[in-house]
Amino acid sequence: MRMLKRFCYHLKMYWLSFAERLPRLSGWMLVAIALTVAVGFFKPELLGVSLYKLSLAVSAGVVGYFLDVGLSPYARPSDYLFEDSRSGRKSVMPGMAMVFSTAMLRRGLIVMAVIIGVCLGA
Repeated sequence: MRMLKRFCYHLKMYWLSFAERLPRLSGWMLVAIALTVAVGFFKPELLGVSLYKLSLAVSAGVVGYFLDVGLSPYARPSDYLFEDSRSGRKSVMPGMAMVFSTAMLRRGLIVMAVIIGVCLGA
């Protein structure tokens, strides 16, 4: 039992160190790849349509981001962050939490509106 606990501990530590090196949303990328493979296996004639729709949605997200940057170049959410010298982490400037939240919501809403508009129109 003690040996099993030690093995599980080392396995957990190895997995955590491995998971920290992966880019963000890697798990969702694997799910998307698995679903694409499943569509290709069960309905290969729909694979082209699925990839076309995916490319439209991703392109719309990029266009939405650049639209937000173009519409409000001086109100980027990163302008309201500062790097803490002790921990090296980024934090919201004191007194700017509401402005930071508003900038984040604005960016999200613009990107969402462009993605929905493109996906519904195509």
